[in-house]
Amino acid sequence: MKKILLLLMLSIFISSQVYSTELGIGIPVNDDTRTVHLTIKTSDTLRVEPFIGMSSSSGDGITTDYSKIGVGVYAVSSDESSSTLLYYGGRLTIDRYSKTDDYSSSGQEIAPVIGFEYLFSKRFSIGGEAFYGIKSEKYSPDRGDNYTENSSFSGSQVLVRYYFN
Repeated sequence: MKKILLLLMLSIFISSQVYSTELGIGIPVNDDTRTVHLTIKTSDTLRVEPFIGMSSSSGDGITTDYSKIGVGVYAVSSDESSSTLLYYGGRLTIDRYSKTDDYSSSGQEIAPVIGFEYLFSKRFSIGGEAFYGIKSEKYSPDRGDNYTENSSFSGSQVLVRYYFN
């Protein structure tokens, strides 16, 4: 977790040093985790996107908490006369899940991502992305031995973004 936080802070610092940096905030509309993306356009062809997400639920005396933090780095391809752009790159995520009276888990994910974005004004956009990755999850049940599970996953999401400048 400390390594990802350091990576996020370093990416934000480096990105903020670039003259043409554009900042934005993105929210996935189909994500139950309440995730927020900080979109940092360092140039017309590069985007760094740290994100954080969390959720919590409780019922029947059981509380479930989930959190994730990560960063994506994407190459951006666009035509200056078009309002649509394509981006592709990779995303690294660290997550943590805990459930009272059951178990907890923590894991790392890495996934290539391809996405598009349509700018319907200078400040607002909507886009979609698809990803397929691998995940390593370490489980710590209250009873029994700890174990690690490796798996692959795929997904997609729709994002709404607002750009500040």
